[in-house]
Amino acid sequence: MDVHILRYKKKKPSKHVCAECGKVLHGVPRGRPYEIGKLSKTAKRPNRPYGGYLCSSCARKIFKNEARK
Repeated sequence: MDVHILRYKKKKPSKHVCAECGKVLHGVPRGRPYEIGKLSKTAKRPNRPYGGYLCSSCARKIFKNEARK
C-alpha cells in the first residue's frame, strides 16, 4: 500500500511596518499568533515608547516635538 500524505506549510505573516512612514520595523518578529505567544514579552517588541508601532526615526521626531512644546 502506497499512502501519500500532504502537509501544507503555513505562510509567514508580512513584516511589521511603521505606522507613519511605512518602513520595515526591526526587532519585531514575524510569526503566527500562536508562535508570538510563546515568546517572552521583551522578544515581542522593542522596549521603548512607540516600540513595535513607529520606527526609530519617526519616534525620534515625536520625542523632539514633545520636548519643544
